[in-house]
Amino acid sequence: MYDVHGKTYGSQGFFEAAHALGVSLIVLGEPDHWLASETYSHLHKEFIALDLSQHTNLPNRIAAAVCGRAIDGIIVTFTDEYVVTTAEAAEILGLRTEPALVMWQAHHKHEMRQLLLSLLDDDNANNKVQAVRLHSAAYLDHPPPANQLAALQYPLGVNPCRGQFSIGVKKVSNEASLRQAVAILGEDNQLAEQGIMLETYISGPELDANFVLLDRAVLFLRSATLAANFAETLQISNTRFPLWEFEAIREKLSQSLRALGFRSWVFHVDARMRKTALRYGLVDVRDGDGEVGGSIIDLIAARESELTRPRHPPLLSMTPSSSRLMSVPLAQEAPGPLCIRTGWTSAPTRSCAR
Repeated sequence: MYDVHGKTYGSQGFFEAAHALGVSLIVLGEPDHWLASETYSHLHKEFIALDLSQHTNLPNRIAAAVCGRAIDGIIVTFTDEYVVTTAEAAEILGLRTEPALVMWQAHHKHEMRQLLLSLLDDDNANNKVQAVRLHSAAYLDHPPPANQLAALQYPLGVNPCRGQFSIGVKKVSNEASLRQAVAILGEDNQLAEQGIMLETYISGPELDANFVLLDRAVLFLRSATLAANFAETLQISNTRFPLWEFEAIREKLSQSLRALGFRSWVFHVDARMRKTALRYGLVDVRDGDGEVGGSIIDLIAARESELTRPRHPPLLSMTPSSSRLMSVPLAQEAPGPLCIRTGWTSAPTRSCAR
């Protein structure tokens, strides 16, 4: 989107940063994309017009579009929409990438949830996270899902199996609200195209964790707690979790990423911490003179005694939108573009054969 006040496009800064670092880019996008304009031609080596709205055979069309060019990597847009597609295109071109199948599993909530649930070592039934997949809204009354549904404990989360951000996600507290939420999702054929997931609602503070993995080792981790309204891109602060809870974030979430099959990538993970020493509460906001000027909802210690290391570790659960691959956010304007990095120096020409 164009910012009329700043007189720039939302993703323009990322392209300018890549240009300043000497990174050469080939951009694939719709013919009328702003990057196709001569005004911004200095931000890329080449712009290739490509219809990205049609997903049919898109990996092969991407590979064909750049066939014969000297490239060394594919970078996807800010959203997750093309992550699996570009992994498939990279495999066709013989470029280094995480396996497309692994990418697919990480972006399909039920498959990811089933795998991660198998890692939990908590035998307490009250802490179990349950998950049921509906092929469509109509399956709610079919015998197998209906039997599984009877065993679920409210509150529940209702999610599209393949979605972005928190679109279509609802918390329900009884069967009536469950049926209403499922019916609303079922009306959106695109959102519920790959099914609907019902799962145990996970209470506790929400957090973000950004990981850099290289050959399965954690090179970098930054964790932050979210404000009570969970506006993660607007209100965010450094983590307030005690050290042992931060250690749990590192251990459990990196274990989950490895279990999904990832080895080397940059990840943005959402999770909730249960049995934590923190809770949401009102905190006074003071001005420069120390005078109270209001209050906000923020994370505070539940009790002073809870800031000591507990006997039992906290429970950490990745939320349904978790394991989003944090690809370099080179553009936010849907539906593209895609960016092909040609490197700082000359890169080898790639064959287009599988």
